[in-house]
Amino acid sequence: MIKYQVLEALQAQCGQPVSGEELSGRLGVSRTAVWKAVEALRQEGYPIHSRRNQGHTLENTGTDIFNLYEIQCRLTPGGVPWNLLLYEELGSTNDEARRLAELPENDRSVVLALRQTGGKGKRGTSFYSPPETGIYFSLIFCGGRRVEQAGELGRAIAAALCSCFSELAGKECVLRDGNVYFGEKKLCGILAEVVLELETGLVKDMVFGIGVHVNEMVFPSTASDAVSLRQIRGRRLQRGTVAAAMLNAVSRVLREHPELAPPVPMGK
Repeated sequence: MIKYQVLEALQAQCGQPVSGEELSGRLGVSRTAVWKAVEALRQEGYPIHSRRNQGHTLENTGTDIFNLYEIQCRLTPGGVPWNLLLYEELGSTNDEARRLAELPENDRSVVLALRQTGGKGKRGTSFYSPPETGIYFSLIFCGGRRVEQAGELGRAIAAALCSCFSELAGKECVLRDGNVYFGEKKLCGILAEVVLELETGLVKDMVFGIGVHVNEMVFPSTASDAVSLRQIRGRRLQRGTVAAAMLNAVSRVLREHPELAPPVPMGK
């Protein structure tokens, strides 16, 4: 998209202004198209300042902007070709993912929400999911798998995410009861849900719901056992960077354990 080509050109300026005429020439589009792209980026929250006779400047303010571009541009080339689906608000990403999993073309889809109104945890608990600070998404794996294979895949994904968070936090995180903790505080909740095919005994589809506290600084009493990456690390993190790191970790699991990745044909 022209919008993100303009963004990349502004990023390459490292905080220095660039004129609309120069951007137009670089990208081979009209100055009007550049202006519209700049306005659209501002609407998404990018801090772009425009001054007559100076041009456009993208300020490096550390603003945490969470959109599909910020994730996709950080995914490892050659990794899983995730189909990213971003929603403003969902009751639960797992519920939406389970609905989409009915269609095999949604295999390897990722359902993300900026906010959950009914985030779910294990054994009927809830997961605190405020807007603008956390990451909430569900991975869809369609096709039949044996129950044992599904369990191995789930454990491998959880372990990979735990290692990913240890790296992001700069301190060791641990896997306990299928969730990721820092000390006694929960950093990330993981909820795996499967649908069984009664005739074959195979797992028809699998959904992994993942919620991680990224930039929260204060938690309500109902989430007093929670901790965020920001609290551990001591600084704000970019949610797009965190989400991409998580998906890259899962991609490595599928690449390093191909026996867990391909679905078993239903009916076999």
